[in-house]
Amino acid sequence: MRKLKIEKIVSMAMAAIMVFSMCFDAFAVTASATLDTTNQAVVTETETIPDTGTIPETTPEATPVADPTPRPTAEPTPRPTPTPEPTPQPTPVSVCTLCGGEGHTDLDCPNKCKEHGTAHLDVNCSRHITCSLCSLTGHEIADCPSQCTEHGTQHLDTDCPRHSTVCTLCGKTGHEAADCPSRCVQHGTRHMDKDCPRNFATNDNVYITNYQVVDENGNPLAQVRPGDKVIVAVTVIDERVRAEDFGNLANSAQTDRIHATMAQGAFTIPYSGNIKARIRNNVSVNGTSGSYNALCYTIEFRDVTYLGGTPDFSFSIAYTDYDSNPLVSNNTPLPYPQKTLSLSVTQATDDVPAPTVILNSANYGKVAIIGEPFSLVTTATNTSSNLELDNVSVKVVLPAGINMASGNSQVLVGTVGKSGTINHTFNLIAEGVANDVTSLPVQLVYTFEAFVNGKRTQFTSTQDISINVQQPTRFAIQSVTNDAEMYLNNESYISASLVNKGKTTVYNVTAELVSETLTAYEVEFLGNITPGSSSEASFDFTASQLGTSTGKILITYEDAQGTETTMEQEFAIEVIEEPVWDEPMYTEPAIDEPETSVSPVIVVGVLAVAAAGGFFFWKKKQAAKRKAELEDEDEDI
Repeated sequence: MRKLKIEKIVSMAMAAIMVFSMCFDAFAVTASATLDTTNQAVVTETETIPDTGTIPETTPEATPVADPTPRPTAEPTPRPTPTPEPTPQPTPVSVCTLCGGEGHTDLDCPNKCKEHGTAHLDVNCSRHITCSLCSLTGHEIADCPSQCTEHGTQHLDTDCPRHSTVCTLCGKTGHEAADCPSRCVQHGTRHMDKDCPRNFATNDNVYITNYQVVDENGNPLAQVRPGDKVIVAVTVIDERVRAEDFGNLANSAQTDRIHATMAQGAFTIPYSGNIKARIRNNVSVNGTSGSYNALCYTIEFRDVTYLGGTPDFSFSIAYTDYDSNPLVSNNTPLPYPQKTLSLSVTQATDDVPAPTVILNSANYGKVAIIGEPFSLVTTATNTSSNLELDNVSVKVVLPAGINMASGNSQVLVGTVGKSGTINHTFNLIAEGVANDVTSLPVQLVYTFEAFVNGKRTQFTSTQDISINVQQPTRFAIQSVTNDAEMYLNNESYISASLVNKGKTTVYNVTAELVSETLTAYEVEFLGNITPGSSSEASFDFTASQLGTSTGKILITYEDAQGTETTMEQEFAIEVIEEPVWDEPMYTEPAIDEPETSVSPVIVVGVLAVAAAGGFFFWKKKQAAKRKAELEDEDEDI
């Protein structure tokens, strides 16, 4: 259709050009005739003056007298006007805008739509289209009146699953259990909401039944002083939650579905992961709907530091749901409001009037690599809940081998509130340490002032930490050597050259060949490789299929911290069929030589010795070359 319209436009443009050309020719003829007439008029008006060859004398007193004899006027000779030749006029041709054909218009086009006229060609009419959804003609799938009112053109409305799906939870049709409006708001599709066990527990009591304060070995403590680290175990009964609703967990079972958050006050805990919850035997209580077993559990707060001041200990609790394992949380909150519980630790005794600063954490990572900057992040706490600290400063005292990478070694913090925290980060770098791994002592010195007994007193608190430093590991696969081709089901050889360019030993080095089409015979254990040393891992292997086979050499080792690292190097080898050699038939020659000729056995032996010698020479040359390369690399280091 588009092509026909283009042809029509081109035809109309050609006709317009022809008309323009005819008008231009007529205009040119008219202009030429007008120009000739104008030139003739100019010639008529011009007089002819005779040339006498002398200049007449003029007499001033003479009066000019008119010549009574008129002069004759030359008549112009008319020029013939050219007659323009007639230009042939093009015969107009009708072009149809519908089909692009000539000799007719769109009104009398034989191909126009029999139903919609000149709107489109009959072959393009929608009444010939077949719907791929209902198989009827006259419309497309997007306009199908039988499409699903919910899912559109995915299927017919009569085939929609909503007409046949039966909910396994409520028994009604039109939805599945996951979309059931009657499912439990707390446990989902486990049961209907009206059947949830929580509807049978109406008591709102949450309380502490007992607590214990013990040391890290589990021994009960009769007294806790500021700075002591203890374990506080608190037993809680929550009558809002039925034991069977929580999964009927066994006694002493540890679960992460009970979430406790300890308030930081007189008691502080550095890490929320030190809080664990264990289920205790169920406790029978009486509710408005009868007796039931309420949820009972013990929360253990480990690595708690008593800072002094008030003996108050408080925390909040919340619960989450589970999927298949009732011990494991799925992080979906249960619809029980968070509760905050508190108790007074009678063992806590604050008989130290002076405040102090205790280091809560000092983090620099697992190990500091020599030559690489690292950050020492420190957090300390004012142990006094009654006194503020003024002019607080912190200074890092570094040993030989650790220096400041940037910043100052001492900073002024300012004022720290009651039970406040002191946070600071020091940017350090380990340098000039010769050992593989060593632990270097670092001190943090906190200086501060406080009003004690009515006067300002200066105090100092020194906290010791250790930083493990390690040489950087520079262990690498230097090269892999193997044949370019091998015969199918025959053995080939590959070797990997390893070099330790660093200053620290790598431990438990093993080498393994891994491939889907190549088979090696063993995993090679290379042991420990000291600094500046090299080693080689070699494998004999066979190929099980023709073509290009690929594999990897895996080198696994441990650093001084026991961290395991794996390096890999890929290789490829072309596997071909072993050729079949045509051996000529042997004919024993006549014996003309004396019996002193060399025996074939001796010849074979000599060839074997020569081959062994050549192989030994090649290996020695390769070793010398590798040694020279290592020496060059060591000089670069």
